[in-house]
Amino acid sequence: MGTTRETISRTLREFREKRWITMQGSVWTITDEDAIRRLAAL
Repeated sequence: MGTTRETISRTLREFREKRWITMQGSVWTITDEDAIRRLAAL
């Protein structure tokens, strides 16, 4: 994918702050699927 660990960590932190995902240990839950889909469509 050509991404760095720092980029992934920053993106996941942003998603958590926006409440698009929640993370508990190794379990990740998408809480705002529409927002993720809109982002993917860009």
